[in-house]
Amino acid sequence: MKSNLSARKEVQKVANVYAIIEGIPIALPSDAKYICQDKRGCWFYCARRPRIKDGDWTPNKNPIQLHNEKGNITARVLITNTMASWTNTLQTTIKRTQLPLQC
Repeated sequence: MKSNLSARKEVQKVANVYAIIEGIPIALPSDAKYICQDKRGCWFYCARRPRIKDGDWTPNKNPIQLHNEKGNITARVLITNTMASWTNTLQTTIKRTQLPLQC
């Protein structure tokens, strides 16, 4: 198992867009602008800012999937424990150009 530091460096090399969930960087597709967690603890990304509708986020969301080194899907959707209210989990993604220069 890799440490968070080594995983963070690998994601910064590979992904142009990523998010940090519970201290671990997660690579995302280039069209991802927002991430959010629903009531069940599932994480999603979307290109447009989601809104709350019928007690959940709007349906224009895609699940964050985890892949292993071979490219196979290890989890169809990333699920974590809900630490805060699901309505407070909306975050913007981080682009590689926004990172500080590293030595």
